Amino acid sequence: MVYQAPAGCPKVDDFLGEVRRAAPRLRVANGDEPVRVFTATLQTEGGARGRLSIEKDGRVIGSRDVEGATCQDVSRVLAFAVALAIDPNATLPSGVASPEPGTDPARAPLDKPAVEESERPPSSPFRGAEPAFSRAWWGLSVHGFASGGLAPNTTYGAGVSAEFGARIGSLAPAARLGLAYSSSEPAPADGGRVTFSNVILSLEGCPTAWSLGRFALRPCARFDGGLRITAGEDIPGARRVVRPWLDLGAMVHVRARVAGPFFVDWAGGVLFALARDHVFSSTDATQPPVHTVPLAGGRGEVALGVEFR
Repeated sequence: MVYQAPAGCPKVDDFLGEVRRAAPRLRVANGDEPVRVFTATLQTEGGARGRLSIEKDGRVIGSRDVEGATCQDVSRVLAFAVALAIDPNATLPSGVASPEPGTDPARAPLDKPAVEESERPPSSPFRGAEPAFSRAWWGLSVHGFASGGLAPNTTYGAGVSAEFGARIGSLAPAARLGLAYSSSEPAPADGGRVTFSNVILSLEGCPTAWSLGRFALRPCARFDGGLRITAGEDIPGARRVVRPWLDLGAMVHVRARVAGPFFVDWAGGVLFALARDHVFSSTDATQPPVHTVPLAGGRGEVALGVEFR
């Protein structure tokens, strides 16, 4: 439950009290139980009015707009709408009046989205808004990727990731930790060739996500680090060298649910090298390097995974 209201309107405890009076069966979800997120936003500028939206699995499934004589009236109507969505047998508390003669806005169906519900209402700008309740989730995925800059040729790899997130008010922050391995086509050098491979540890921090119909868009800051392994083949005096490297950049993820908790995630971005190595095929300093790590390189990924809520 997320409740946001300006000073002078009922507090969150008063709002929940109204919900509980109308729907005594209300209880807090436990563990991984599927839940809906109810967001009630009130405002008083230009008249008392409010909006209730319901989300499930990151998608808006219903909403209702209410106007009233006072902020208290609007709050009571929205509280009853929440109660009715939880319990169809909820009892209308005394003092809840319909703002439109002959109608009961709280009993408008909330399980089907209205025309404008593809756009989520902006979070309340009022100071003194009530703190939001939060819920957590985690997920696992496998991914494949292509990356530029790690070697002279495009690098391809695969890995696994674990992610953790929460809904906190209007924000949906998440963090992702991944482990991967990649390699590329060898680069020719001195009549032989040099091979490139990488062990990669990645960390992403994502401040929020936006729902776009069946898709979710999530911007993230990305940190990659690992070991670059180069080895010469058929080159006199060649040896194997292992060097650490660091990249920092940004990624954008687009996620779509395919069945229940399963999802497909596409991502792309740019990473900037914090350690720019030069790879040589010999100890002769007059020879040009086989590869110089560029300042920036692109990265594209596709992942298949499952979320647990």
